[in-house]
Amino acid sequence: MLNRNIGQLGRYVEGAIADRELEGEILRDLRSQAKDLSTASAKDCRQPTKARIITQQDVVCLREEREQKEAEISARAEARKRK
Repeated sequence: MLNRNIGQLGRYVEGAIADRELEGEILRDLRSQAKDLSTASAKDCRQPTKARIITQQDVVCLREEREQKEAEISARAEARKRK
């Protein structure tokens, strides 16, 4: 009798775990559907037909600008350390 009760409890636990997994999957599906219907995704203003072509010269210029900004930031950080 005790073994039978333990077996039944085991099945109940397995069922509860399975139900929890199913409910989690359903919740994930509902959340993904809610994200798809949000106003932000519905009002996407990007235009995928317009592309910006970047040449090698553009890459060099962008890299120089980034390095200049990083140098300014590091100079400010050193100035703060000195104070």
